[in-house]
Amino acid sequence: MTDKKNLGRIALMLNTLISKGKLSKNEIMDSFIGEISESSFKRSLKDLEELFNIPLFYDRKDHLYKIDKDREKNMIEETLFDKFNEFYNELYTHNDILFFYSFVKSMINSEFYFPPINSKTQSKTVTDYQPILRIMESVLSDKDKEISEKIEYHMSEHYKIEQKLKFGNMINTIIHSFENEMLVKFTYNNKDLLFEPIKLIHYTAKWYLIGIVIESSESIKSSKARMFNLSQISNIFKTSYPYVVKKYEKLSYSDSFGIIMSSKTETATIRFYDPVNKSMSEILWFEKQKTTVSTDKNKGAYTQFELPYPVKASGELIGRVLRYGSYAEILSPATLREEWKEQIKKMYKMIKD
Repeated sequence: MTDKKNLGRIALMLNTLISKGKLSKNEIMDSFIGEISESSFKRSLKDLEELFNIPLFYDRKDHLYKIDKDREKNMIEETLFDKFNEFYNELYTHNDILFFYSFVKSMINSEFYFPPINSKTQSKTVTDYQPILRIMESVLSDKDKEISEKIEYHMSEHYKIEQKLKFGNMINTIIHSFENEMLVKFTYNNKDLLFEPIKLIHYTAKWYLIGIVIESSESIKSSKARMFNLSQISNIFKTSYPYVVKKYEKLSYSDSFGIIMSSKTETATIRFYDPVNKSMSEILWFEKQKTTVSTDKNKGAYTQFELPYPVKASGELIGRVLRYGSYAEILSPATLREEWKEQIKKMYKMIKD
């Protein structure tokens, strides 16, 4: 097969074609600046067509390489998957593939990350991701499949399978918006909104859509992004209106714990005591949290988290701490500690009465 450097280029080009359906020579060359010439790009392009039998044509108008969709789709897929084993055995280790397969299998069987993009067949029946498993299984030996049964990723809390069709259709509309840069319309709290999607997020078994509410097809009311839970959106439609937002405010949800967006955050200090303190020292609730391991003269060894949280949406953080019962304590700020204590009092009152 081709050399390792060219293999890396092919991997990037293949991934780009799968995700975007098109390929820019300049983008590929910029990604491997100093490592790829015009001739090596053409060689990688030729290898891509020959190794995976992906029919490409050059669109002179857009200056992009694109997949020729007029070719027989089944033939392309069969040849691609014939090469799948050879390709990934060089690119990844055996265990990487085995564990990734086990993860995907658990994910599919649990329905945790649904909805699927292709949510219905021509007969409008709900479909699933089983074909993907069959493709991945073609790489594995019978022994690998047997071992994979002993590796499990447990995933819980998800919507009922009947919701696949509803959410899948919504996702299709949003993806269409991303691909074509067209606004969407949907109903939220009995109000019709014109909307420019920015980001689609899966968080704690729920799908969220972030974007800008548009005042008209030519202007925006505010550049501040809003977030909607897909389960609360209805009647979502494609439109023929192009995107209008040129610049929007930074998405503040990524600056604090949780998914709720808030412009005001404070730093929470949380302690975990024996027997959970050791395991918590290895866990991240927020990418930039500060973790400290120490000892309290009265309560013993502890692990301490310091992380930002949205002041007006503290419920998720408090709920996460309450999962650890008497082994976790919110120390500061005082207002957050009081909210936490109030929840404990309410729980005690429920069982007391």
